[in-house]
Amino acid sequence: AVVSPSQPVAATVAAPAASASPAASAAPAPARAVPEPTDEYYVKCIHWRNSTRQIITQNLNGPCPLVALCNVLLLRGNISLHRDIGVVTFSHLIQLLSECLFDRRPQGVPEVVAAYESTVQSCIEVFPSLQRGLDVNVKFSGVDGFEFTKELSVFDAFNVPLYHGWLPDPQDPVTYSVLSQLGYNQMVELVALYNGGDLDDETPAAAAQSHKALVVGQWMDANPSQLTYHGIAELHRGLREEELCVLFRNNHFHVLLKHKNELLLLATDQGFLHTAAVWETLGNVDNDSVFLDGNFRTINSQSAVYIPPESHHATSAADGVDAAQMERDRQLALTLQHEENASTAGNQTMPAVVRPTPARLPQPQPAQQSQPPPAAKQLSDLELAKALQREEDEAFRRMQAQAQPHQQQQHQQQQHQQQQQPNQTLRERQAEERWLQQQREAQLRYEQQHQQR
Repeated sequence: AVVSPSQPVAATVAAPAASASPAASAAPAPARAVPEPTDEYYVKCIHWRNSTRQIITQNLNGPCPLVALCNVLLLRGNISLHRDIGVVTFSHLIQLLSECLFDRRPQGVPEVVAAYESTVQSCIEVFPSLQRGLDVNVKFSGVDGFEFTKELSVFDAFNVPLYHGWLPDPQDPVTYSVLSQLGYNQMVELVALYNGGDLDDETPAAAAQSHKALVVGQWMDANPSQLTYHGIAELHRGLREEELCVLFRNNHFHVLLKHKNELLLLATDQGFLHTAAVWETLGNVDNDSVFLDGNFRTINSQSAVYIPPESHHATSAADGVDAAQMERDRQLALTLQHEENASTAGNQTMPAVVRPTPARLPQPQPAQQSQPPPAAKQLSDLELAKALQREEDEAFRRMQAQAQPHQQQQHQQQQHQQQQQPNQTLRERQAEERWLQQQREAQLRYEQQHQQR
């Protein structure tokens, strides 16, 4: 099994970080500077259901809700990117989402249309916040338990289900009876009471509150990954086969797929941009996962080597320009070679224009020192050049041999006409002689041009 790297930094959400003790992390954290998210995101092509689709990769400080939502829509085919695009901007993604909303506008009943337009307006107001994150208040009653907010209505507008797997087990009736009635915000208050040690049982009400705080604190200490085995079982039970949705876990939004009764997470971290890893299994709470390719086949650890996102920025933009220029030069050389071959063979058909392919993101390659070609390679090139020259000379001789009988036939016909018409005027004979002279001069020029070539 290949252990996945640490989860990328998620945008701001109202849920505890999984890196520390959950009970301790529920207390208010001190204010800190949040790194400014980048405005550009790399695009990766993957194999998806007998076709090629593009997904957006997640950078260190990127908008994970936006990435997850767009990737679901890209896999569904609701939105699309140009096939040659390598980097996409935040503003372009927002434009795609807006166009998708307007395309889904219902027709008919005025009340339905008015309600949808109100939803669209709310989404447009929320779109800018997708670059940083969304406020999420998890409810522990079910996998689809979330407190309704205007921000989360964005997922409803695009008909993208939002789930989580942070659920208590009904087989523990004490814990389940407490947590199934709570939301995250209520749990934070109980955890603060649990951490402060101010458990009071002097009155029945205080004793009940202290009991809840103790149960919640112990449960969070035992489930630090924001995922439980009962939650995984409920996800299996709630998702349809081949259903695409978004999973909220570890303060991050993931694309989740149920494929052949197995839960898979889309590997969107930018570190997997140039690897074969497309899906990551979700079978336990310990991140002990296996990576799969676009055909859902298990890949080895070498094919899923995690490359830190910082290394992708080491490649300068000039490298991409050089690669694009080299490709254009190669295509131009091929075009000129096609034209020259067609001209030599006497083929009047226009050669097909070979269009240069747009530049893609340069992939890091190991540095190699240039070495002179071996002697055998040089000899092979020389022999190839001689062979091509022999073929060209042979083609010219064949063309000349085909032209000579035709010219001789024309000359014999002209002599016969002169014998049949003894009274032909001198002017006509001179015109014919000038025409023959022009033909001979044209043939001579053609031979000289060929020899110069």
